[in-house]
Amino acid sequence: IAFWRKIVLCFLSIGFTRSKADPCLFFKWVPNGIVIWIVVVDDCNGTGPKEELIKSKLEFMAVFNCDDQGKVQEYIGCKIEYGRKEGFLKILQPVLLQSFKDEFEVDMSDIVATPAVPGKVLRKGGTELTPHEKFKYQSGVGKLIHATKWSRVEALSVVQELACHMGDSKSEHVQAMHRCMAYMLQTPERGLVLRPGVRWDGSRDFEFVILGRSDANYAA
Repeated sequence: IAFWRKIVLCFLSIGFTRSKADPCLFFKWVPNGIVIWIVVVDDCNGTGPKEELIKSKLEFMAVFNCDDQGKVQEYIGCKIEYGRKEGFLKILQPVLLQSFKDEFEVDMSDIVATPAVPGKVLRKGGTELTPHEKFKYQSGVGKLIHATKWSRVEALSVVQELACHMGDSKSEHVQAMHRCMAYMLQTPERGLVLRPGVRWDGSRDFEFVILGRSDANYAA
C-alpha cells in the first residue's frame, strides 16, 4: 500500500491526473495530444507523443529506481503484435495457451469451431469429481477468465457459464472446460485486435466512433 501511494503521489506531482474510471490510469494533456500511463503493481506502460512521453518517463525515473524495457512486446503475460501497414495492434497469450496443453488433459483429436457446443446449456448435477479434480477445474476456469479478459473475448459468455459451476463442478463441466481450451488451442492466432479507422489530430474535441459486436449467448 505504501508503494502504491508513492506511485500515485509521484504522478500527481509531475502534473498527471488520476482517472476516475480506472484508478490505475494516469493522464496528462500536452500541446500535441495526451500522455497516458497505466500501472499494474510495479509495471508501468506509457503512450503518447514521443518527446512528452520521454519527459514524463525521466521525471518518474528520478523518483523510482526502474528500467526502461523499450517498446512494448510483452505486458503482464500478453504478447503484443503490431501491423504497421495495416495499422493495428493485436494482443495474444501464447504462454497461457501452452499451459492449457501442459496442465490439463485436453482432447485435441476433434476440430472444434466454437468454444461451446451449440445449443447446449450447462446444468447442475452430474458425475461427482474428486477434490483434486475440482481444484483442477477451478484452476482451469481461472485461466480461462484471464484469457477472456485480455485476448479471447469471444469466449466470455462460455467462460462465465463455466464459472457459475466452480462451487459444485461435475465431470460434464470439466468436459465443457476442455472443449473451450481445445477451441483456443486450435485457434492460437486469434486475439484482441485494436484497429483505429481514423488518425487522431491531438485535440480534445475530436470525436471517436467505437464499433463493436456483442453476443450474450455466443455458440449456445
